[in-house]
Amino acid sequence: MTPVVNGIRDFCIEIRRTRVADTERADLYFLHGRLTDDDMHRIARELLVDPVSEHYTVSEIGHAEPPAPPFIDVTLLPGVTDPAAENLLKAARWLGIETLDAAATGQRHRLSAAHTADALLQHTLTHHVNPVIQRYAIDTPIDPPFVLTQAVDTTVEIIPIRDLDADGLRALSAQRRLALDANEMAAIQLYFQREGRDPTDAEIEMLAQTWSEHCVHKTFKALIDYEDEHGVHHEIDGLLNTYIRAMNTISRSKSKRTIIRRRLSHLAARIRALAASSAIFWA
Repeated sequence: MTPVVNGIRDFCIEIRRTRVADTERADLYFLHGRLTDDDMHRIARELLVDPVSEHYTVSEIGHAEPPAPPFIDVTLLPGVTDPAAENLLKAARWLGIETLDAAATGQRHRLSAAHTADALLQHTLTHHVNPVIQRYAIDTPIDPPFVLTQAVDTTVEIIPIRDLDADGLRALSAQRRLALDANEMAAIQLYFQREGRDPTDAEIEMLAQTWSEHCVHKTFKALIDYEDEHGVHHEIDGLLNTYIRAMNTISRSKSKRTIIRRRLSHLAARIRALAASSAIFWA
C-alpha cells in the first residue's frame, strides 16, 4: 500500500479506448500530488475523456484491486520525454489545479485469450513494447515512472570509478542511467586514473550527455560490417555520412537545379512577353 505523506497521493486514471482482435487497449495517466478526488475527476472529465465514446476509472495507487489477468502494463522508462504528461501538467494549472506535481502516461492491454507465461512474454515483446524506451509489467499493475528529484543544494558527489572492474562499470552506467557502453565507461575510467582522482557527479553526467545517442548519433556513425543475402561482405562507414547526409546533399542539389530551371523559365517568359509587346509597339 502506498503511504500518504503530507497529503501527497498517487492516482491512476484508466481510459478504455479501443479493441483490436482479442486485445482491449486503455490509456493510463499517473498523477502525483496533493490531489482530492474532485481534482482527479475534473482532470479526467475536462482534459482526458471523450464522454461520447469513452469511460474512465480513477484509482489510488496501492489501494485498488488489480485487473483480472491476463493484462500488460507499459510505460516509458524514467527519464524518457513524455510530451503528453508535460502538457497535462500545464493544462491542469490552466484549470486552477496547482497541486499536481508530476504526471506520466502508459498503456494497459487487456487480453481476452489465455496465454502461457512464455507466450504472454513473447506477445508483449512482439506487439506492445519497445524495450529501448519502455518498460512493462505482466499481470501486475506497473509502478508510475516518476523520476525522484532532489532540492538544489551545494552537495558535490564523488563517483568512485577508478577501481571498478568491468561488471562494476556496467553496473554504474545502469544505476546512474548513463547509457554508456563498456568501452565508453573504460575510457572514462582510464582518464580519471591518469588524473589521479574520481569524477564528480557533474563531470560524469556531462560526459554521459555529450556521448549520448541524442548528441553524437553513435548508431548512425558506427562502422557497420554485414553480409547480404548473397553472402557478399559490405562495410558501411557510418549510416549518417553514407546515406543520410548523402541524400540531403542530393536533395539540396536537386532543389538548386529546380530553382535555377524555374528562374530561367520565368526569365524566358518575361523576355518573350517583352519581345511581343515591343513588336506590337513598333508595329
